[in-house]
Amino acid sequence: RSSSSRFTFKLNFKEIPIIKFIIFFLFIPSIAFSSPLDSLINQSTLKGKIRSYMQSRELDVLKDERLYLLGAQINFETGPVMGLQAGGTYFVANDFDINRDDLVSKNPLIPPSNINIFGEAYLQYKNEKTLVRAGRQVIDTPFMNPADSFMFPVSYFGYRVTQKFLDNWELTGFHATEVKIRQSDTFEDAGQFITKRLGIEPT
Repeated sequence: RSSSSRFTFKLNFKEIPIIKFIIFFLFIPSIAFSSPLDSLINQSTLKGKIRSYMQSRELDVLKDERLYLLGAQINFETGPVMGLQAGGTYFVANDFDINRDDLVSKNPLIPPSNINIFGEAYLQYKNEKTLVRAGRQVIDTPFMNPADSFMFPVSYFGYRVTQKFLDNWELTGFHATEVKIRQSDTFEDAGQFITKRLGIEPT
């Protein structure tokens, strides 16, 4: 039995002059705001989720298992410059030493006590019909999806191309080289991950 509560926030940088001021003077000195740079800063976004996650298992033989995590997903994405953007999402969570030390060894689906990782870090080109993205990313398709029922979703390192056509159709191709499952704090080779899921120990 598990439960979670979520709080979502989103900020648009054009509504926060002080952030625009800091970015300009720290990272882009002695350059006047031109149209592309103005788009880069003004259309940048900072958004995220704060999640409180609790899981409990009532067992007949073994000791009952209960765990708690409090965490956040913080996403930053630059504004587009000729369709080019960069973005990233930082995953952070902590159990505040509430959970028993032996839980993870007994249940591999339980996340570690502390998670600190960039679940997403990507470069992309995007227009009205085309998306090309490379890097760490969360993807939502019928065959690969976030499975977002734990503290954090599944994310992948790979290369994605999505093309929209007609009115309600789109075609997505994705090549994944690494995967981070929901309860993990590391990325692992996609081939070895699939091999282990099939019950075969990779060499």
